[in-house]
Amino acid sequence: MTATMAIDLVIGVTILEWPLLLVLTRQLRRNGGLPSFGAWPLMRLLLPGLCLLCVARVVCKPEPEPSVFLFLALAGLFHGLDLWQRFKRELST
Repeated sequence: MTATMAIDLVIGVTILEWPLLLVLTRQLRRNGGLPSFGAWPLMRLLLPGLCLLCVARVVCKPEPEPSVFLFLALAGLFHGLDLWQRFKRELST
């Protein structure tokens, strides 16, 4: 298995992780538990890592593309959004 294939595999697992976690935690969330496992909190948690995996995938190419900078910027943006939401939630409790 090449590094590119391994990164593709992890990207695929990460994409499948979101709906799988939503399905596995559905009953607990309906009963008022696990608020951080809702659709948007999970997406905010997974998107920065997914963007960084895309950076690794692009860098594995013989000639990396400028899209590396886009994925890095998106990772930072999604990470900042997640931190901001966590900060607001902590202030309200």
